[in-house]
Amino acid sequence: MKTYSSFLIFLGIGIIAVFTGSSLSAQGLPGDTLQLSFTENWNSGSFAMNGWSFPNGQGSWVVDNYYGDPTPSAAFYGFPPITNYSYKLFSPWFDGKEFQCSDIWLDFDLKLINVSITRTEEMTIGKEYDTTWIPLCTVKNDSNMGWKHYHLSLGFANKHYFKIGFIASGVNSSGIDSWHIDNIQLDYVCEPPSDLNAWHNNLADTVNLSWDPPNCGRSGILMNFIYDDGTMENGWVISQGNNGWFGNEFPVPGMSGTLESVSTLWWANTCLPSAMTIDFFDANHTLVATSDTFYTAGTWVTVQLNHFPFNGIFYAMVHWTPTTNCSYYLGYDENGPYTSQDLAWYYDGTTWQKVSSLPSGNPGVFLLRTTAMVTDGKKLTELFPADFRQNMPDVIDSMVVTGYNIYRKPPFDDSSFRKINTIPVPGTQYTDVPPPNYYFDGYYYYVTCIYNHASTNDFLCESPGSDTIYEVLVVNVGEKKVKAKLKVFPVPASNIINIQSDKIITGIEIDDHLGSIRLTEGNLREKEYSFPVERLSPGLYFLKVMTGEGIITRKILVLH
Repeated sequence: MKTYSSFLIFLGIGIIAVFTGSSLSAQGLPGDTLQLSFTENWNSGSFAMNGWSFPNGQGSWVVDNYYGDPTPSAAFYGFPPITNYSYKLFSPWFDGKEFQCSDIWLDFDLKLINVSITRTEEMTIGKEYDTTWIPLCTVKNDSNMGWKHYHLSLGFANKHYFKIGFIASGVNSSGIDSWHIDNIQLDYVCEPPSDLNAWHNNLADTVNLSWDPPNCGRSGILMNFIYDDGTMENGWVISQGNNGWFGNEFPVPGMSGTLESVSTLWWANTCLPSAMTIDFFDANHTLVATSDTFYTAGTWVTVQLNHFPFNGIFYAMVHWTPTTNCSYYLGYDENGPYTSQDLAWYYDGTTWQKVSSLPSGNPGVFLLRTTAMVTDGKKLTELFPADFRQNMPDVIDSMVVTGYNIYRKPPFDDSSFRKINTIPVPGTQYTDVPPPNYYFDGYYYYVTCIYNHASTNDFLCESPGSDTIYEVLVVNVGEKKVKAKLKVFPVPASNIINIQSDKIITGIEIDDHLGSIRLTEGNLREKEYSFPVERLSPGLYFLKVMTGEGIITRKILVLH
């Protein structure tokens, strides 16, 4: 395994949640649940106050009044020295069934006072999920580390009990003075609506909005698709200034569902972290989705995905563009259990090749893993050397959507969005009568979702906003505007723009702010279409989508 420098190792996403106190004895689990929001600042001076425990002995864990952010903090001391140790600090159980339509976030501050750089002493943060321990990230003793804040998404908060845990472990604790943990907090963020669409009614001078309700009914089996053995014997990179992709084929015939996250392992060199995206292709090598931009690091990097659908074989490919700076190497496993399947691919934008067919190439697989919610009823195979499966049985929903709020904002205005409905909107449609204006041609909109408790009807939360869209109110003379559901993403875009429509797309045109045509595509017959914008200068453009019924106009922002 090649040496690589770093100390934050993300191992995947979790499924974690919390709610009101209730006994777990009937479930065969000890203790009582705690509530969201949960905060631990150690001001009680005791581990017992909130039910913290030490499954294999307390070891050197103490509540420390000398260090904190502010004092006190939970601390694990390296003296007196102990060897080949592992001591756990675990929270009480939390119960996630009341927040199954939300995501849970874990926040905490971590400090390391180091003695020597051995890289053998670790603090691992994770959760125990229905009695199974799942590590989320690991910090090594690479150097002294002042207080550092961690904000980790723990996935969907539904249908399971869990604990959070901190494990101090290593070869010889004399390599550290102490680890310190403070300001632990669990909180939930409710799922927002999605697929917001708008249509300007020229005759009535209104904007008609429609959207999809939050996706709270995800069920199935959460699986990690892992083909590497966790170590890299080599690494690959696209030379600076060139366009290309490296990634893996995922041979999962007969399975379908949604991709929830992707993790990659990078080998640090003398380059700086680079901005990347990961493109997803179907079995026919057709681009179907693109991740948000992320930055490489000399460690595991996990990118959350927006529930990308898949059906059978797919490809996850890291994309280098001509604007990508000198970058780290994408880790490559050449001796793992699935090396013989030769799953690693290279794509130059035109031709697909096995990495093993490239000069100096050997059969192998990139250290690139995906996590998916596999649809119930699909046959599970024994294909994965490290698959993680959690059945997710149905539970009675205790979060109910009671309505939606609509927010509007003019462009080129530094003021905040303003709520325009006086009472919650009960359905998924709303007609806005925007105020007249003479200085701009449209408005920005987004929608939030309001949740109450199903039993008590008490207010629980207002979700973050849906995707924000811009609706143009002025239509050029001679254009017929059409009512349609149209999704354009990502916004802003740097490499590729994707269009999804419920109408057949016959062509596209991109104009700049002066009205000059910068890009056109014709003779199309698609409801979904993707096109590159890498050669467009950064700025604001007008995208015109032609259909058999008329033209749909959207503003797009290109940034590189």
